[in-house]
Amino acid sequence: MSEDLSIRSAELADLPRLKPLWLEFMSYHAEFGSRYQFFPDDWPGVLDRFTYYLRKKQGVIFVAEQNNRFVGYVFGFIFNNVPGFYPRKVGFINDFIVIEPMRHSGVGKKLAGNTQDWFSGQGVSVVQLYIAAANEAGFGFWRKCGFENYLAGLWKNI
Repeated sequence: MSEDLSIRSAELADLPRLKPLWLEFMSYHAEFGSRYQFFPDDWPGVLDRFTYYLRKKQGVIFVAEQNNRFVGYVFGFIFNNVPGFYPRKVGFINDFIVIEPMRHSGVGKKLAGNTQDWFSGQGVSVVQLYIAAANEAGFGFWRKCGFENYLAGLWKNI
């Protein structure tokens, strides 16, 4: 990892700067097929969601910054599990992107680690995330971070 790279919690003022990364994150997934279509014009709603979770202190965004430019971010939040299921609180990693030139440099591992540490500090003992079934690189990354298969999702167009 480069010496001029920093990982820090995003502040509300940082959020508009995440748009190019969010678009890259969504475009990356769209390459896996039509099921991963997205609406680029929905950015204001995404921004509102980020703001909501940060203000409620139920979520966190860590940004990787190099030369005053964001090169990655992770967005995670806490939710209450379905009644009757263990554990009561679950951490969920919703967005995770490191720009292509910075992949395999340790940035992603640092973002993931900071997020897990944040969840732990909030009393969360389990972290979940969804991953596109065709995203082999993503599976490899998350497994290296200690994640294991948990659920299998199914889809049917009707």
